[in-house]
Amino acid sequence: MDRFTRKELDKLLAYRGDVVLTITMPTHRTGGPELREDRIRFKNLLNEAQGQLEEFNADESVQKTTLRPLVELQDDENFWEHQGDGLVAFVGVKSGEADLFATYRMPVEFESRCVVDHRPDVAPLVQVVQGDGRYFVLAVSPNRVRLFEGSRFGLTEIEHAAMPENLVEALRIDEYKEHLQFHSVGADSSGGDAIYHGQGGSDLDRRKATELTSYFRRIDDALAEALGTGEAPLVFAGVEYLYPIFKEATRYSALLDEPVAGNPDDLSAQDLFEKAWPLVHQQYRTGLDEKLERLSKAVTTDLGETDPDKVFASSLDGAVETLYVSKKAWISGQADDSNRVLIRTGEAGEAGTSSSRGEHRNAIEDIVNRVLQYGGTVYYVEPEDLPESSELAAQYRYPVAEQVASS
Repeated sequence: MDRFTRKELDKLLAYRGDVVLTITMPTHRTGGPELREDRIRFKNLLNEAQGQLEEFNADESVQKTTLRPLVELQDDENFWEHQGDGLVAFVGVKSGEADLFATYRMPVEFESRCVVDHRPDVAPLVQVVQGDGRYFVLAVSPNRVRLFEGSRFGLTEIEHAAMPENLVEALRIDEYKEHLQFHSVGADSSGGDAIYHGQGGSDLDRRKATELTSYFRRIDDALAEALGTGEAPLVFAGVEYLYPIFKEATRYSALLDEPVAGNPDDLSAQDLFEKAWPLVHQQYRTGLDEKLERLSKAVTTDLGETDPDKVFASSLDGAVETLYVSKKAWISGQADDSNRVLIRTGEAGEAGTSSSRGEHRNAIEDIVNRVLQYGGTVYYVEPEDLPESSELAAQYRYPVAEQVASS
């Protein structure tokens, strides 16, 4: 998997080119026949992209410049042998030169589609970094430290140079094992209780607490460097008595109140995901229900809107603070920024699988992109979460008069 952060999203949102090609597709984590299937799908998308570049009036040299890095990628066997559940690729061309090329192998299954525009189509990646799409898991014992980035699809381990490997390495006490012997007692599923053997009684307990506090402060310094002070939820995984010591030591503001209890040393990323995700989802859902309640009130006033055309026009003024989109929303067409309208090329309906630039392009994703470009937040929700059986709903930063929103 490749790590995709809000910082990378912001860079893509700020990018403008003469031509920008975005390709998304589902992929397989295993090799064999599926690997060949993925490469064939990718080749077909390149053929479709060439047709869209022609429709976009890109000259032949620009078409070749745009497609060249992707054609080379098509032949990279090592790349195709290491995939996630979905692939996103961006190529941007300015003044005849390719100055943007980025690929992301993600734990999210995307539709097969390509879009040619003057900006990257980041809408497919929104769920990775916003709403219920992003959190972290810190798995800690005195013997091992691991940090994971998570989505609702799974966990990916993050390697960070500043993160200590274990307590001994963190505190640089080579003689540690001569003075203390750490082991876990009990073989229950919670991972048992951790105790120390040695001389000194209560002095030993104080030394243990002091060393663990120093250990967690080293870990917290690495967290601050890797993640900042914290907006995405952080789940602590470790034996139960360690959690309050870490909570006291950390500056991370979004630490969950409930840890994954037990010794995490022998747990795989999938094991940790199965234990951590329900905790994150519960917090997310509680917060989302509160937001949706405020949204329901807002759409009855000039602080909210469910009409896609009015929401789009308002998004161009930066008025949309939060956009809620049905996971099944689809409006065939695309946005026309200069005239502040959505140009429909077909009937609205549930998302399909075709992806050509015209008839089967989803105008909803144009709205998502514009909201993000002006610093708004986007949540993909279930259809029943939205008011008035709408495809989307916006909560505004300030009152928006109807005549302005529909101009």
